[in-house]
Amino acid sequence: MSDFMRPKCDDSGESSSSTKRKFYDLTEEKKAKRAKMQAEKIAAKKYAQQNRLKVIKVPLLETPSKREIFMNDSKCKISVCLDLSWILSMDVKDLSKIQKLIRWVYCSNNYAKSPLQVYLTKYSGPIREELQRRGTTPRWDFHYHEEHYLDVFPKEKLVYLSSNSENVLGRLEEDKVYIIGVLEGNRHCLDCYNRAVSEGIATARLPINQYFKDNKNGKRVLNIWQAYSILLRVTQGHSYKEAVGIVFKLQQELLDLNEFKDYIDPFARLPR
Repeated sequence: MSDFMRPKCDDSGESSSSTKRKFYDLTEEKKAKRAKMQAEKIAAKKYAQQNRLKVIKVPLLETPSKREIFMNDSKCKISVCLDLSWILSMDVKDLSKIQKLIRWVYCSNNYAKSPLQVYLTKYSGPIREELQRRGTTPRWDFHYHEEHYLDVFPKEKLVYLSSNSENVLGRLEEDKVYIIGVLEGNRHCLDCYNRAVSEGIATARLPINQYFKDNKNGKRVLNIWQAYSILLRVTQGHSYKEAVGIVFKLQQELLDLNEFKDYIDPFARLPR
């Protein structure tokens, strides 16, 4: 057979027709995958539209301020301490999440009409350098302390918040300091509690478990911004149930709607 009659081959030795067939198969596979994703997206949108009648809408007793209010000028003297001593034991992924949550705490507190007194302890050395490298600056309106919280506050005033505690937190007191462990995820939920017990510090959990559905072991693990935000709303005059409805307004699939019957707005729509 002459060279003119032979099928052309590429560098791998395959004919051009075989290469085209493989390319066609890959293209069809991508089209089928894209069509499947589009169908799932349409089905999810229809489901969301059909379930828009159950939207929890808790009226705010205090709206965010249009200007920055510093903690020293605040009438609220409830103290919250973010325990940064866990940061050096985190991996890069968790550290990025924590830095973002600290930023959210700063923004929420900075524009509250009555900001909480937020303390950052163990803000020194490698911890400070790591947070500053990721965007956390000393210009943010926090009370910064290089020492451990036991060296900053009297032990009898400390209350470590943990979902594993058997004590239920009631009324917030100005002479107490409520510690939030800077940890992320369920795999660390026991670490803060064990540390507080070993240090002889009082522990408590927020009275919010009954407002969530499908709680593992009957407890709800919060991140630092969620815990702070619930405390902020309670200081503004809301009940714990109302505070949960406000903080989780964009995650209402986690809530037990039977607990929020009085706050369901039949005319409200979930954001697209």
